[in-house]
Amino acid sequence: MTHAETCCKSIRGANRHNALQNEVIRQVQEYGGFARAAGLTMYVPPVCDRENAPDCPGCEECDKENGIRVDVELGGLGGDGSYAVDVANVEIRTENARYSENRPVSTPLVAVEKRKRSKYKELCRAARDLEFIPAVMSSFSAPGNGMNKLVTVLAERLHWIEGGDLANCKRKVLRRFQVVAMREIAVNGKRAMHEHRREIFKVRQQQSAAPQPLQDLAARVNSLVQWAEQI
Repeated sequence: MTHAETCCKSIRGANRHNALQNEVIRQVQEYGGFARAAGLTMYVPPVCDRENAPDCPGCEECDKENGIRVDVELGGLGGDGSYAVDVANVEIRTENARYSENRPVSTPLVAVEKRKRSKYKELCRAARDLEFIPAVMSSFSAPGNGMNKLVTVLAERLHWIEGGDLANCKRKVLRRFQVVAMREIAVNGKRAMHEHRREIFKVRQQQSAAPQPLQDLAARVNSLVQWAEQI
């Protein structure tokens, strides 16, 4: 079972996203702030000029085109105000993208952050006067720049509450995000492993029920496969 397979979006893909979203809300509330989950929709009302726009689809369609949905709106942590956060857990080892020294693993994180900023940043500021943070983390728990920003906001509040070293507070906050993401990936791997085991047991049962010549042939094939893997 490869890492990419355990991160497949078709295998409980929403769970990794929701785990990060819920952890943002959980930490903000623990540190005395307020946060609410997705379902929050905000939009900048478009300038209506129906007389000069004969193909206008109607106000409801305009609202859909100009609407956005963020994962978490939070505030009350001190500092410079309120934030709109959209989270993502990005698989960085895909079949068609191998990353090396010439193409660092941060490349897909930067791309996702850029896409989210272009979609949400100005609308969040205009509609609710919220600073937008794209909280993106890789499937290996490496944080993007936006996630580091969110970690700093939460860690400064934690530092104000508990005191101590700010760097330790940052590590504590980040580690909690890393744990919830990796836990969901581990659950994916465990479930996939059970699926593979069931398939293996089926094959073994079929082999044990087969006539002796077929069993001998299967044994020879298996030995050849093992020999080929050792070459």
